[in-house]
Amino acid sequence: MNDPNQRIGVPYVPSHAVEAPRPPSIWRWYIAYAACMALLYIGVTAMGAIGSSGQNGAGEGVRWIFLVTGPLLTVAYGIAPFLPKKPWAWTYHVVLIGMGLTSLCCLPVTLPLLLQWLKPEAKSFFGRN
Repeated sequence: MNDPNQRIGVPYVPSHAVEAPRPPSIWRWYIAYAACMALLYIGVTAMGAIGSSGQNGAGEGVRWIFLVTGPLLTVAYGIAPFLPKKPWAWTYHVVLIGMGLTSLCCLPVTLPLLLQWLKPEAKSFFGRN
């Protein structure tokens, strides 16, 4: 009877029982995008690893570009879904979407993804106002 919340009919809810905000509908699409891009860059890495250098070493530069950028971008896209829901992570995801915008092949996916990502629902999920 000494609990002030009980007197006015407000049930006690422990702080650890408060539900996390629901992810926006675009979150599932973003995870699929990040997974596909990670798989794409695994393929880029494999092309660099098994690619031949051609005649007189003509393709050696491209091979090294694939071997350097492939693993870096695989990791960048691979960790994206597991980042904490913080404001800086929202920016990280925008950068990854923006990198996809540089490719005509990815443009039909990344442009709608970016437009949805900039909406208030996605921003608030990451604690951005």
